Parts: sequence; structure tokens; C-alpha cells
Amino acid sequence: MGDTPPNDERLTNKGVESWHAAEMDRAEEFFRAAMAQAREVNAPETGSLLQWIAKVHMEKGELKAARVAFRDALARATATSDLAAEAVILLNYASLLKTVGETSEALTKYERAAELADRLQNHRGHAHALGNIANVHRVHGELDRSLELRQKALEILHKHGTPRDLGNSMANMGSLLRSMGRLRESQQAFRKAIEYLEQAGATRSLVITHTNLAGVQMDAGRLDDAADLLTSAIGVAEANELPLQQTSASVQMARLELKRRDADAALELAEEALDPRRPAAEATRIEAHIVAGLAHLELRQRDEARHNFMRAYEKSKAAESYQFTMEALCLLAEMEIEADAMPEARRLLGLLPDLPEDSQVYARFALPLKLRLAKYAGDTGVGELIAAANESLKRWQAEGDRETAARIRSAIN
Repeated sequence: MGDTPPNDERLTNKGVESWHAAEMDRAEEFFRAAMAQAREVNAPETGSLLQWIAKVHMEKGELKAARVAFRDALARATATSDLAAEAVILLNYASLLKTVGETSEALTKYERAAELADRLQNHRGHAHALGNIANVHRVHGELDRSLELRQKALEILHKHGTPRDLGNSMANMGSLLRSMGRLRESQQAFRKAIEYLEQAGATRSLVITHTNLAGVQMDAGRLDDAADLLTSAIGVAEANELPLQQTSASVQMARLELKRRDADAALELAEEALDPRRPAAEATRIEAHIVAGLAHLELRQRDEARHNFMRAYEKSKAAESYQFTMEALCLLAEMEIEADAMPEARRLLGLLPDLPEDSQVYARFALPLKLRLAKYAGDTGVGELIAAANESLKRWQAEGDRETAARIRSAIN
């Protein structure tokens, strides 16, 4: 009997299992029951339990309720000087802030969580914090720094982590490698992540990983494979009431419909994601604006396209999601080139964020734009740009990224 954990701990463990299995209603029931028991004895665990309830709210798309619960949880942990709980709560609170586009504040909390976890020798918590800091650097376009942190996180998790930990970290590595243009390695990382996550029964993480792997498949032109992954992700997310993940996968499906030349279907999916009544991460809404703009272009609705690209630019700049900022600005500039408005196109070119030239987003959007503008103006450096574009084309063809290669080839020709 002495080795039996307290009843509130057993309830908490059941709640955690349910959360990872994407059974959010069941998880919330366990957490609230555990919190009621903990409060009866005024136990400090209520701070940790509140943050689990906040995570349930977040996955249900109830972002305002999640923020309130995270604040309460953090206040409870700091009031009791529970540094271990504070580190975990900061980590998860930061993820909410990143989801709603408050990237700078999220980074501050991630860094504080990493500091606390390292001081407490919480190796898994330290690795998770480092990995999330790596994700912020990735959306900022600081890919080398992101890779350094991601590798450090994986090194720690190989020693101290669970299969779920390794799966989540490998999936994030897959997204990073895709941003770096290392598509073959990206696909390998995603496949390894899926092995770990299936072993762990991590339904929620599998939905996210399938959605992101679908992006790699689209890059390579494997549209049927991408469709299978996205159909599965949307179905599982809907069945398990994971609205944030469902909306994210739906926006990727909209991108897929564009590649299938069905602009009407793409626009319908993108506009559904932009409905303010539908829960979505800020990054998902930004991408939905981009996809809606592309669909409007296909439908020859230029004013609507420009409006959506501008909204994507404004939102991505505010959220410090600079890869989307570059994509939106380049698409706006391409519209100006088509309208023979070269001064405006050059102005937009001057607004591009400083992202690595070997990154996917630079090669796919900025390089072709610079080449088109240089060719139009007869710039003296056009020969060097063509040579650079040809070298870049070889690289992206070797990686199997058909979309990036096609955009570069179009600019060269």
C-alpha cells in the first residue's frame, strides 16, 4: 500500500494519457477530478493541474480560456515557489503565445523555462525548451542556429527522453530540414518521427506530423501521397476534436487543391480556415491568406488576391513569421511585375526580410523575383544572377523539390 501513488496522482496520470491520445474531454474530466482532490488537502500540485487544463483548452481551440488557465497556473506555481512546475508551465504557456502570434513574448518564456529546467537538472524539460526555441529561430529564418539547438535537444532526448519526446523532436527536425532545402533528410526525419509516435500512441502529434510530411510530398510532386496523409490527418483531428490541427491540415489540403488546378476548392477551404469562428493558430491563418490569394489569382480576381497577400504580409510581420513574410511580399511583387509597375515591385523587394540564400523560401520566391526584376531592368549583374539561379536549380532538382525548381526555371527562361 505504501508504494501506491495518491489518488490525485493516478487521476493526473490518466489525464495525461488521455491528452496524448487526443481524448480531450476525458482528459479534462481526469484533471478536474485530480484538482478537486488536491485542493482538499491544499496541495501545490494544483498549479501543474491548471496548466494541463489550459492545454486541454488550447487543443480544443478555446484560446482565451487557455490563456486565463495558464496565467492562473503560473501564479499558483510562483506563489508556492514551485520552480519545477513554473518551468513546465512557462514552456506550455509560451506555446500558446506562439500559437496566437506573440512570438517575442513566447521566446522570452521559452528561454526562462530552459534556464529553470537546466538549473533543476530536468533534462527532458530542458530539451523541450531548447527545441521550442529552435522552432522560433526557424520561423525567424535563423536556420543554422535553429539546427544547432534542435541537434542539442535531440542529443539530450536520446539519453533521457521517451519515444514520444523523440518523435516530436524528430518531427520538428523534419520541418527544419525542409526549410533548409534538405528534402531527402526531411522525409527521413518525418518517417522516423512517425515510428516513434506510433510506438507511443501519440495521436495528436501524429496528426501534426502527417500534415507536415504532406508538405514535403507536395514539394516533390507526390500529390496522391500528400492527399492520403492530409485526408487521414483531417479525419483523425475531426474525430478527436482537435480543431487547431484540423484547420492546419485543411489549409495544406487547400494548397494541394491549387496544385491540382482546382482553385474553387482551394478557395473554399482557405476561406473556411479564415472564418473567425473557427479555431486556428495565427500561422495557419497567415498561410490561409496566402492560399486564398493564390486561388483568387487563378480565378483572375486580382483585387481579392492583393488583399489576401497584404493581410498575410501584415500578420506575418506582426507575428515575426518571416518565411511567410517573404512569400507574401514576393507574391505581391510578382503581381506588380505583371501589371508593369516596376517601381512598386522594387519597393516590395526592398522590404524582404534577410533570410538565408540557401533556404527553401529564398530559392522559391526571392531568387526568381530578383532575377525577373534584373532581367526587366537590364541590370549589369543579371548574368551573375542567372548563373546563381542555374546553380540553385541543380541543387533543388537533386533534392527532388519540383516546385522550387519549377519557379527558378521559369524565372531563368
